[in-house]
Amino acid sequence: MTYRTHVALSLSLTLIPFSTTILPVEDTLQLALIIITTYIFSLSPDFDEPNSYLSKRFPWIIISSVISIFTTHRGVTHRFLAPFIVTIATLPFFVYYPEYSFLIPVIFLAYLGHLIGDGFTIGGLRRFYYPFSKSTKWFLPKILRFKTGSITENFYLFIFSILSIFQLYFVIINNSIAGITQYFS
Repeated sequence: MTYRTHVALSLSLTLIPFSTTILPVEDTLQLALIIITTYIFSLSPDFDEPNSYLSKRFPWIIISSVISIFTTHRGVTHRFLAPFIVTIATLPFFVYYPEYSFLIPVIFLAYLGHLIGDGFTIGGLRRFYYPFSKSTKWFLPKILRFKTGSITENFYLFIFSILSIFQLYFVIINNSIAGITQYFS
């Protein structure tokens, strides 16, 4: 799956709790942080691939270089437990900066969105439930799976982009974000 589709899918997933009244968004800075965090964590599972979009950019190239020594692409960073481990690993940051704790579900959902997206592809997620199972996991029936960069993937990109736009609209309307809602009333 290309980075654009990963980001669009993850954004449509991470905005769910914010587009309802489950988690309120107080201002445009908070919304910007949600989008930026989604961008980073929706692409971070591919740090195991030195040629991935984010892995070729500073400072992420350093992280990718270290991780790719210890695993192959769609290896340990693409396991069922990975979103939990990554989210737990970020918790010390939120102890010192509790005002940003609204980003905790964003980190989890963005990372999970990446894995779901890879589960849509023909390759799927090898050893997803390892050590419990060594089988490959797919999240779509065989007929709906696609090759990375294909026209079918572009269709999914379009769908997830539209979903994200609608959800952003609902985030803005439901939370009455100052300075933005005037354009939607």
